[in-house]
Amino acid sequence: MSRARLALLLWIALLLAPGLAAGGDEERDGAAAQPAPSPPTPRTVVHRRGAGEPGEDGWVAARDERGQFAVELPGRFADYTQTGVAAERSITIHGLVHVRPGAFGTVQRFRATCTLYLDGPPPEAEELFEQAIGDQERRGWVKERRRVEIDGQPGLRYLVEDERSSIRGQLYRLPDRMCVLIVESQLVSRVSRADSERFFDSFELAE
Repeated sequence: MSRARLALLLWIALLLAPGLAAGGDEERDGAAAQPAPSPPTPRTVVHRRGAGEPGEDGWVAARDERGQFAVELPGRFADYTQTGVAAERSITIHGLVHVRPGAFGTVQRFRATCTLYLDGPPPEAEELFEQAIGDQERRGWVKERRRVEIDGQPGLRYLVEDERSSIRGQLYRLPDRMCVLIVESQLVSRVSRADSERFFDSFELAE
């Protein structure tokens, strides 16, 4: 599995790129094809760059007031809001992201997002996971998968790896949103399990 394909699959799981499905013609029940309306163009606003004050160990306590969540990141971060449409659902994404250099010219990315669904409840965590990368699990690319909870809400923690890339993820389904954390790196410069676990375990919902 190529890195591009792996990234695409996790992109679907994270719902980080709304509105990319192009409108087109289709036929239903033998009726004449009608042009499908184009989805709204996604809009991204970056609120801050280089935010946060690192502690003695370099980690930053990050908080997203718009998304109402907090998490620890291994350095300064950017926060953003993205609005658009994903799978014909209107959504607003609030996110925090930290990027740090890895070995051999690679980068490591830590990203936390909460996606607000504006027209109904979000999909179930396992349903979303199966739709996105269930086939890859059957092929053996999903190395870890286990259920987790936050404030009594169901979620999943997983690891997906191909021959070059490593992506650890954690997703929670809440009544009105899906919160996702992801750690992405390449195998030659894999993020340590300790850093990934600290990032995941630090996530909490804010009032």
